Amino acid sequence: MPGTPASSWATYRARLWSIFEGADPRVCAAFWLFGLVNNVLYVIILSAALDLVGPSVPKGAVLLADVIPSFLTKLTAPYYIHHVPYPIRILILVALSTSGMLLVALTPASRDGSSIAWKMFGVVLASLSSGGGELSFLGLTHYYGQFSLAAWGSGTGALGL
Repeated sequence: MPGTPASSWATYRARLWSIFEGADPRVCAAFWLFGLVNNVLYVIILSAALDLVGPSVPKGAVLLADVIPSFLTKLTAPYYIHHVPYPIRILILVALSTSGMLLVALTPASRDGSSIAWKMFGVVLASLSSGGGELSFLGLTHYYGQFSLAAWGSGTGALGL
């Protein structure tokens, strides 16, 4: 521990570097970004719940539209997702995410039922992308070692800042 008479900053630094021995910085950076980008839509959608549906619709509806599709994806996809190669899977997830955010952003701001329904459909698409991305990227951590999992967790946690 730094500050104790038996240690120094050099000793502390050497212990810290020994923990990260063998970690590939590119893999850590990539999985940190994967975690950040995959979960950013979840945070943005929940933060903008009032702006998406207005005061007349319960904000819990946005939460349910954002959580349930992702949960169902994580629950069912392990049974069939291995048939889809990773590059194709990532393209599908990017298309879902992009179309979901475009639906949310480009739907007119009126508070009628069809406008809110289209926005909620966009939230559902983004949620499907988030659930599939989490399943895919966490599955990839098996091939890249324990530091990739730590970097993923750090990337998802960075959104809280």
